[in-house]
Amino acid sequence: MSYNGSGTFVINSTGQPVVTGTVISSSVFNALTADLGTGLSTAITKDGQTTTTARVPFAAGINSTLTTDATSTTTGSIITAGGISTQKALFVGTTSNFAGAITYGGITLSNSVTGTGSMVLATSPTITSPVLSGTMSGGTFTGTFSGALSGTISGSATLSGNTTMSGTNPLIIGAADTGAHYQKFTNNGGNAFVGVDSSAGGVLLPSSPYDLCILTESAQDVVFGTTNTERMRIGAAGGVIIGSPTGGNQGAGTLNATAVYDDGVAIPTISSTSTLTNKTLAAPTITGTALFTGTTVDQRSYDSDAATNEKYWWNYADAGVYSFRIVNDAFNADTVIYSIDRSSYTAATFTFNVGVVGTGATGGDKGVGTSNWTAVYDDGTLLTCYVLEVAVTGSVDMAKWDKLVPNRVIPAVTKTVDDTDAEPDADGVYPTKLVEVEPEVIEERFHTDARKFVSRLGTDSDPLDIDKYAAHWKAKRHLTSMPNKDKFDVDRNMATGSWIQRLVETVEIQAVHIENLNQRLKAAGL
Repeated sequence: MSYNGSGTFVINSTGQPVVTGTVISSSVFNALTADLGTGLSTAITKDGQTTTTARVPFAAGINSTLTTDATSTTTGSIITAGGISTQKALFVGTTSNFAGAITYGGITLSNSVTGTGSMVLATSPTITSPVLSGTMSGGTFTGTFSGALSGTISGSATLSGNTTMSGTNPLIIGAADTGAHYQKFTNNGGNAFVGVDSSAGGVLLPSSPYDLCILTESAQDVVFGTTNTERMRIGAAGGVIIGSPTGGNQGAGTLNATAVYDDGVAIPTISSTSTLTNKTLAAPTITGTALFTGTTVDQRSYDSDAATNEKYWWNYADAGVYSFRIVNDAFNADTVIYSIDRSSYTAATFTFNVGVVGTGATGGDKGVGTSNWTAVYDDGTLLTCYVLEVAVTGSVDMAKWDKLVPNRVIPAVTKTVDDTDAEPDADGVYPTKLVEVEPEVIEERFHTDARKFVSRLGTDSDPLDIDKYAAHWKAKRHLTSMPNKDKFDVDRNMATGSWIQRLVETVEIQAVHIENLNQRLKAAGL
């Protein structure tokens, strides 16, 4: 009968058991030996002679005392020509060598990694000399990676540590689409970005469609350098520094450099306190307030077009005069356009050596020393109706006439200084403020001409008494409304407005006398 199918060897019971002193049947004995032969042939021999004909279940596992490592498919403790399947955890005490591919969770490991499954590594694995190709999506790889990486990393991937990428093919970040593609660098100081903005812009910087953007997210500078040396810095406030110029960052929209060249010609860097000596500025743009000083023409020249002899320069002739001139290329002939005599903060005299033409004036230039305007206003010539008021009412309301003369307001003189009481910006530049050098002055004014006229009424120089009026001009050789030659300043003369004022007053006085004479003639019947 041999084995019963459950692993139990069953002896043929026919003629069994044998009885002592009796003859053993040959058939019984032969059947027994046949069963024993079958049972022994079915058993697994320890020397490896037997090949099992079915899977053998080992309830307690398999132990081997052989300690030789497997170095090939024909060495080691357990050798199988087929595959190994385990339904429990597999533990390998030392190195495992796989001549073929390993498939785990949908990922096949061979000479390259393929598949669509997920491979979970330890928190900080070390991957030595692998070749990774294909697509890796999402996740964070932390640790040491040494080998070759090719293919596509999609999603949000984070690489930490030192990562070296080499090869002849470029590292491509992005895709053929309209989105923004960029790198982000971060630490406790903030975030920085390098990349290309989207078609609409606004992802990295406002109004930057498809632009290359290099920026910081917080108030940090952007620094450029070569040979481990800083060469250029864009300050957080926007100013640019090139090299190591004096004064540092001058604030948003400014450039401070040790030297600037225009087509090979050095252009000096000008700050609020710069002094230029014998410097040539090629087509400069000067904003704000600029003071040009010096003692030679070349120190103050601006050549706009040498081919047409258009050179301009300021002449600091003495402590009180500035002249603006046009000179030729040789600087040996010039024409003074205008000069200014100055005193303190106020220009005292403004002299033109050319004709002055206002926009829209008919007739154009009238020659040197002339002016042609569409209209001229001289302090708003005052009214003179006080003459007729006296003739009609017999008196003058001076309070009324004084109100018609506005006070003259002389504005305060100010200058711009650094506001050191305020906080400086990120570049150490203080904001500016205006300080008052001289206060505003209000000059109270009265109707002087009306007061002079009233003061003469009832006197020997009464302008409305025709006899006294005639006696005055006969004795003084001037009308009462006109200046006295003994008091007239021939150097200062009088303003045009004052002359007009006095002429109108004269006409009104004569109009009163004509009317008085007219009435006298009528009364006389003439």
